Amino acid sequence: MGSLTPVPDQETPTGEVVPGPAPPPDPSPATPRVAASDIDLIPWDHDSAEHHARLLAQRKACGWRTDEMDEWGRLSREGSKTFYWIRDILAKHAARFPHESAPILDTAASAWGLPRQPPPPPPPPDRSPRSFVPVGHFALVRSRPEEEARIGLAGQRAAWVCHLYVSWALQSFGLGKAGMLRLEDEARAPPLEAPVIALDTMPAEYQMRPDLIEKLYIQQGNPAPRMSNQHWYERLGYETFFHEQGAYLWLNPATGQKEPIDVAYLKKVLK
Repeated sequence: MGSLTPVPDQETPTGEVVPGPAPPPDPSPATPRVAASDIDLIPWDHDSAEHHARLLAQRKACGWRTDEMDEWGRLSREGSKTFYWIRDILAKHAARFPHESAPILDTAASAWGLPRQPPPPPPPPDRSPRSFVPVGHFALVRSRPEEEARIGLAGQRAAWVCHLYVSWALQSFGLGKAGMLRLEDEARAPPLEAPVIALDTMPAEYQMRPDLIEKLYIQQGNPAPRMSNQHWYERLGYETFFHEQGAYLWLNPATGQKEPIDVAYLKKVLK
């Protein structure tokens, strides 16, 4: 983990891939920015009740896909999907989300279906070398050949980014961009060794419709987006290559009904 490093980009993370929190106002020039070297990739422990509860709390804060936790645990155990925590390095998250202020332990014994040795516990009572406060998360998924063939990525062995979420209290410090760069490094490395990384999000013109902003953001108690997710990813070097209407069903917490959401697919060649 490096020290906080000012970086020039002034964009902010957009949270969940479909559609996620809105980018906040740009920080002042004096605001410390986070670089990719500041980000540790700490795997989610799918067998830990503590990790499960914290991920569920953050999915609720994000507002998306809280009903898929059991499926994510299954995919994580079989090695086809791995979640990573973003560790709190700015100490601002707990002020807004005090129920997430208690640290959890780095206990994941496997990642990508392969054994992993968690850090050894320090002598009591100090847990700090092994404990951390997660302030966001994202996931990588192994190549999905059938899906990729359907949308024009046949044979490209893409790694897929899913469920990007950064705490609403920390969305002006570059955590989203830094996390994406670290995730790209992870996708390049074994066991994935992916030549392409891909993701999906709402098309810009769809996400920015006033009626959807009201329903997906304002009614959920979150600010309206200042930039679309699609444009944010494009500024990170991703290319939009496919659109699909009604591809995702969003569970509206106000009505309990699932509503269709349009999706744009983006990709980036990893060098």
